Amino acid sequence: VGAGGDELDEPVALDLGLGFPLWLDPLGRKAGESAPFGAVPQQTTATEKVAPGSTATFIFAVKGDPGRDLLRTTPQLLAGVRVADIARIGFTSRGATNWVLAGYEITINDKAFASGKPGVKAAERGVAGAKLADIAAKVAPLQKDLDDLRELIKDNLANDADRKRLAEVEAALPPLLAERDALQGQFDGKSPWFEDREFRAPGRDNPVARSAKVTLVTYDHSGADTQNYVYFRAGSRKYLLGSPATPLTGAAGPQEFSLDLAAGPLAAADLRDWAVGMLAHGAPYAKAPDRWHPQRIVAEVDGRVLYDSDTNDRDRRSLEAIRVIPPAHRDRDGQLVVNVPVARETFLWEAGKGAGLDPGSGAPLPLPGKGDPVQPKAEPLAGVEPGAPVVPPEAPPPEAPPPEAPPPEAPPPEVPPAGIPAPLFAGEQPLPPEVVVVVPPNPGPPGIWDPLPFGPPPQVEQVRITAGWKTSHKFTVTWGLTGAESEVDHYEVALIHVRPASALVYGTEYLLGSAPRGARTFSAFPQGLSGAAPAPRYLAAVVKAIPTATAREQTVHLEIGAARMIFPAGTPSNPFFQPRFGPPFTFQWKNPPAAPWVAQPISATEPAGTARAVWPAGAVVSDNGIRFEAPGRGVHVAARLQVGDSLLVHLRAPRWAVLGQRRLVADLGFLGGPGATGTATATFAWNGLTAAGVPTNAPVILGTKTAVPGGSMPSPFQAVINPALLPATAVTLQIRVRIDGGPFDPAHPPTVFGVRLVPN
Repeated sequence: VGAGGDELDEPVALDLGLGFPLWLDPLGRKAGESAPFGAVPQQTTATEKVAPGSTATFIFAVKGDPGRDLLRTTPQLLAGVRVADIARIGFTSRGATNWVLAGYEITINDKAFASGKPGVKAAERGVAGAKLADIAAKVAPLQKDLDDLRELIKDNLANDADRKRLAEVEAALPPLLAERDALQGQFDGKSPWFEDREFRAPGRDNPVARSAKVTLVTYDHSGADTQNYVYFRAGSRKYLLGSPATPLTGAAGPQEFSLDLAAGPLAAADLRDWAVGMLAHGAPYAKAPDRWHPQRIVAEVDGRVLYDSDTNDRDRRSLEAIRVIPPAHRDRDGQLVVNVPVARETFLWEAGKGAGLDPGSGAPLPLPGKGDPVQPKAEPLAGVEPGAPVVPPEAPPPEAPPPEAPPPEAPPPEVPPAGIPAPLFAGEQPLPPEVVVVVPPNPGPPGIWDPLPFGPPPQVEQVRITAGWKTSHKFTVTWGLTGAESEVDHYEVALIHVRPASALVYGTEYLLGSAPRGARTFSAFPQGLSGAAPAPRYLAAVVKAIPTATAREQTVHLEIGAARMIFPAGTPSNPFFQPRFGPPFTFQWKNPPAAPWVAQPISATEPAGTARAVWPAGAVVSDNGIRFEAPGRGVHVAARLQVGDSLLVHLRAPRWAVLGQRRLVADLGFLGGPGATGTATATFAWNGLTAAGVPTNAPVILGTKTAVPGGSMPSPFQAVINPALLPATAVTLQIRVRIDGGPFDPAHPPTVFGVRLVPN
């Protein structure tokens, strides 16, 4: 660190073009604070700061004592990396202070690899801020022209001048977008602001991929989801996919992730050794690890599918059997838990290896028996206190076959039926397979010899929407059933309007259709939804089991699922509004009113205890009893406050992600189900930020809502935002949510549900 600048007190990473950063930890982090996704040095001479004129050394090792790398991230990320895989040498940080990168030396396997004396100031990148704002100003009108011209061509209204203009825009926009994204990555601390231009990658001369995408499907039984870091490996490249901000969940259906090819360029030599791995995020969880149960993995490069686990029977059966876990994690008290996987658990699932299967028979390997000290512990279920015993639902007795009907043919014992996870881990609750059962022909009217109904009455359960999130979409609903299905004639499947602001929460039903007995999934376009005015902001699935004429009781058994955020038909495929959680992003609080604001990092998940905290809530229940899905395209923001607090939460996104006017939508209430006390007031505002994070204008107040527990939510909060009113220097759009009121109940924290921006 050069003597001519400030001390280095911010997070810095070495970027070797491998897809993941090598964090020079603990620079810029407080004691006990975990680094984001990336490698962490096991040894270092550094503390949180490095004085001007001083040096610091960081050692990353594939094997050996974990040292500072408590979560065992580095051995997984560096495994398989060759010297020839290194694509560049760069350094990333946010450049918040004017420290000087005077020089660096890199050794690999105790041999000198590269060195340099750049003598550059980190804060000098601010000169590029004006360029980023200039590019953003050029991109916005071109993007609007592109959308308008494509719409004209789609509607057969374009003339020759329109087609010529479209060709000009399509040629001009990509280089501007690439430059904008590169600059934005620098200011976000994701891309290197310094890169050694004299370094020549020893083995990276092959053509690189232009685009790459990975699609993940997660099983939808309980315990299959995860909020841990899940990464995809291609060759030696590792790319972050799932995270606390983008959890992997079966309720979301197929989840697509574009690989960051700027962070890790893909050459022909990298298109091999497909795998997915997991690392813990560092926030407290439970004694058991947060397991993930992947169902399908698809990798596409330049629009061509290069790998699909469903096309390989061995890989498909391996995914059914295996659970992916992190090498280490923290329990709910913050204590480190080092995980030792059983035969059906792995830190890294590799295609073609048959993990979790017996090499001879291909059957799933057995789990340790009950009482065995290495038997996998059950994960906490949603709404269940971690550590509480989990009792799976009692399986209904099998239905007897009709008279003279041959018994159903059992599948071979060593191969589980397709799509059904082979024997479940402790605490996981299975769902029936999502297939439509072929119903045998009706033998005629019931006679005196027909068997009487038996078993418990049928009960619909585990109803959820697994596909569809716009009013114009086709929706898919899945469900389970306990009890005697012989008493069910058919199912009626619909979506129901969920109204948080109404005393009568459930409103209009939008019918999807009827499904036969035996079905567990149904897909259709909802009748009347596309023209509904106003369009619903939340929908939940409802499934009704219609009884047969001979059922013991003529009761319609139904179940309503959790509320899902619904967007207008014209919403982009990746709708703008994702909050930015985790270091170095913060919230602010003050107490009493005259005190200065105090900044703290936003937590990835709900922290233990009763101290002040802000975090993105997942699948939650409000104080007025509404169950909400885990958000995928918006966010639920929960805030734990003390008496007399005022709290300010910042939600940010690049200005270029918002084209045209947007409408902010949100609902204010309390988390944790009925029983909340006190009041809460939320004031919404917005403003712009420069590339350096400096406000470009005073916050524009949008309005205020006050919530009182036990009643309907004071919602919806809606207000229009027009980013065109921001100064040209604004590169970030910021939504500010101020929360006041009280007294506050730590078990029922104030929560802003369903925060999102939709087209106006």
